[in-house]
Amino acid sequence: MSLVNKFYMEWIKSLIDFYFYGQKEEAVARLEKVLSQLNVTDLFYLQVSNTLFNFYYDIEDLESFNEIREKLECQVNQLKLNTIEELNLSIKFNYNVCRYLWLQNNTEEAITKITDTIKQCKTYRTTYLLADLYVLMGNVSKNFSSKVAVKEYFETAYFLYKLEGNMSMALKIEHYIADITE
Repeated sequence: MSLVNKFYMEWIKSLIDFYFYGQKEEAVARLEKVLSQLNVTDLFYLQVSNTLFNFYYDIEDLESFNEIREKLECQVNQLKLNTIEELNLSIKFNYNVCRYLWLQNNTEEAITKITDTIKQCKTYRTTYLLADLYVLMGNVSKNFSSKVAVKEYFETAYFLYKLEGNMSMALKIEHYIADITE
């Protein structure tokens, strides 16, 4: 097995251990070890870092989370976005940041970041995570925006999920929309 494939398998094993088996500390340690062996400029390094970024938040290691966020933000912002992989990584990382800003009740920064990421999707004509971004905007704004505005965010997400054939999420969003109008 090539070294790249070995690293890829370690990455997948970490995801399974973290989310399926609940072996969070082991998964984090494994990813930290993989990262130490990768080139910082490699796209795979950024993908693994993005996973570790999520892990740190989920285990509430906010110091490591903020440290890796700063590094990743700098590196992701330097991507040329010449390939689908680079574009998707940029959108995924930005979505993750948006989600964590919302979870930390950092509403203003979350709105700015979500808006910028939606604009990025539109600029590059991609629907990758676009429905999720509209759901997030609906969630961020539901405590202060009008019901009409919030409903529009969810309706846009609903349309995009249906377009993607993601009926599970479309039905969940349809339920949110029904709750808003009642």
